[in-house]
Amino acid sequence: GSPSAKVGHRQTPIPYNPVLINIESGLFFVVIPGLGSCLRRDARRSAPSLDNANRSILYGAPISVYCEACMEVIAAIKNRRAVKSFDPHHKISEETRRVLLETAVLAPSAYNIQHWRVVDVQDPAERAAIREVAWGQAQVTDASALYVLCADLNAWQKEPRRYWATSPQPVQDFLLPKLDEYYRGKQEVARDEAMRTLGIFGMALMLVAQDLGYDSCPMDGFDFDAVAQIIHLPADFAIGYMVAVGKGTDNAWPRNREPVEKLVYIDHF
Repeated sequence: GSPSAKVGHRQTPIPYNPVLINIESGLFFVVIPGLGSCLRRDARRSAPSLDNANRSILYGAPISVYCEACMEVIAAIKNRRAVKSFDPHHKISEETRRVLLETAVLAPSAYNIQHWRVVDVQDPAERAAIREVAWGQAQVTDASALYVLCADLNAWQKEPRRYWATSPQPVQDFLLPKLDEYYRGKQEVARDEAMRTLGIFGMALMLVAQDLGYDSCPMDGFDFDAVAQIIHLPADFAIGYMVAVGKGTDNAWPRNREPVEKLVYIDHF
């Protein structure tokens, strides 16, 4: 029978057909006709039998594929919109929630500190309370998931050696004192780094959601102090913004972007 891939809440069959893939520079790409993504593998470590005459591989079946609902990174970026209307009845499975967050936390962070601390607001009463201090915006309560993205401003000094536990010892010996030198006594630097990290994490979260077939909306239109009280924010944490995730019900407004020529400068302003 045909295998299938789970995307969001759907189980989609995958064709089980031979696929011919070309090899270049020791890397090969599994390309499934009609699918939106490919799998990159290192041929030097894991290649099956190679035809040395034309450097190609014939598979009886793909090693790993994504179904058509999954998108490449460029498509996910182009299709992501800040959706304002969500289906209030749609539920995201626990498995999909896990995939969403476990993938988003692979985002980079300064010194690998991973400042982000995410509050997944699931209690309907708490959602309603946040909506009251968020200008009554419907996505707070209607979206399938609401994440309050927070940052631990002192994460840099909380057992910092764990951030490089898998790095060579000389690297750890170099980075630990540098980390202390960079942050100690510099609260503004610590906050700036944390907010930059949250920005990267939030974009990763929204793109993964898009790839899983869900819409999203980043939000900062709310009373930060009030939300901090609702979620019992620790004193040394800060809220960056919120992200609502779910199934959009309305078409987004036409996109309005400045031409890249007005935004990018070569070498200097």
